[in-house]
Amino acid sequence: MPRTTRRSPRSHGPRPPKALLLSAEHAPPHPLPTVTAIEPAVTAAIREAITPAVPTPARASAAARSARPRRGRLALALATVLAVIGGGVIWLTGDESSALAQVQPPATAAAAAPAAPPAVVSVAEVQRMEFLPLSWVSASVHSRGDARLAAEVGGRVLSIADVGTRLRRGEPLAQLDRAAAELAAAEQQARIGRLRVEAEQAERQLARYRQLGDAGHVSGLQLDEAESGLAALTAQRVEAEAALAQIHLQIERARLLAPFDGVVVERFAADGEMLAAGAPVLRLVDTADLEVRARAPVALASSLRAGSKVELRVGDVSHPLSLGTVVPVGDEVSRQLELRLPLHGLSLPVGTALELGLPTAAAREVLAVPRDAVVLRREGNHVLRVDADSQAERVAVEVGERHGDFVEVRGALAAGDRIIVRGAERLREGQTVAVLSAEPDADLAALLR
Repeated sequence: MPRTTRRSPRSHGPRPPKALLLSAEHAPPHPLPTVTAIEPAVTAAIREAITPAVPTPARASAAARSARPRRGRLALALATVLAVIGGGVIWLTGDESSALAQVQPPATAAAAAPAAPPAVVSVAEVQRMEFLPLSWVSASVHSRGDARLAAEVGGRVLSIADVGTRLRRGEPLAQLDRAAAELAAAEQQARIGRLRVEAEQAERQLARYRQLGDAGHVSGLQLDEAESGLAALTAQRVEAEAALAQIHLQIERARLLAPFDGVVVERFAADGEMLAAGAPVLRLVDTADLEVRARAPVALASSLRAGSKVELRVGDVSHPLSLGTVVPVGDEVSRQLELRLPLHGLSLPVGTALELGLPTAAAREVLAVPRDAVVLRREGNHVLRVDADSQAERVAVEVGERHGDFVEVRGALAAGDRIIVRGAERLREGQTVAVLSAEPDADLAALLR
């Protein structure tokens, strides 16, 4: 047989890769191990891959059989390690650096994203103001013109104004039946006419008696009787005329007129109902002439006088007012005295519940900011101050008394500091802000640059 010579295959070590990149999307979801823990394994695998095989006859065949699988296992090991490392970078030294110099992931979209624009806010300056310590009491709105109108004469109701009717002064509220009064007026008018005729006859008779008396044909007694009769008839006529005037007054008062401008808020009678003189008919309220009434402790009487400055709170809005009347007599049971204030410039319904702030001490100077500037949090209240670099700076504050739209604050603030009023709820400390100016067009142009 011809002798077969077995050629020893060439043993070539795997070519070391120059670089291997792995996308971050293949990174495992579990926590990443540290580079320090992975580096020995990577170094050993690379060293085994780049070490040239010894070309001995005994190992040549085994090297030839295992060269290709070993290169596959090395690539898989490196891919797995780089996937675990994810976004890490491995630097190798010595011989390994010629095979794997650097592994670096591609740049992410977040790194290339532009910086967020400044937050647009409006600011106000911290002000030094005089606050007056106040004690708050309950108050309510009353009308200075609130009347329960009654019938001055008796009669049947012919018409009456409905609830909610707004009337001017002198306009009719209700009309009573006046037929009986008109008949009495006609009767009295007839009586007056009869007395007038009798008085005229008595006057002519007295004139004749005087002529005859001058001639001596009539005694003085007859002349006196004629004069007395004329005087009696004249008095009866005057009495009848006065009675007629009273009847006319009753006829006039059978129509109930509005004593002031107001609105009907309640009716005590209905059409067709028979009323006696003095019976209530309806309630009329002037909704334009209003005042505030409150009751204050007698202990505050020394600091309360007409013209004292007080504060009226309607919901969350406060209004400065001046006391109008202080009734200097306290109730023996409640130990309170009555206060009245004219209500001008506020349109409030009668009966509105209010709060009245009464001074309890002299005014004091405090630092105040708009109420909207205070950010209320469970862990504590704070404001955001704009520093010299146009960045938001958080300053913890304590809230004190309120005065109108301002509130007293205590903290590391100074008068003139710029405090964010609008837009502070979502700001982070250190975030850059853009302050709105007084001219909106200028702000819009600045944002569009």
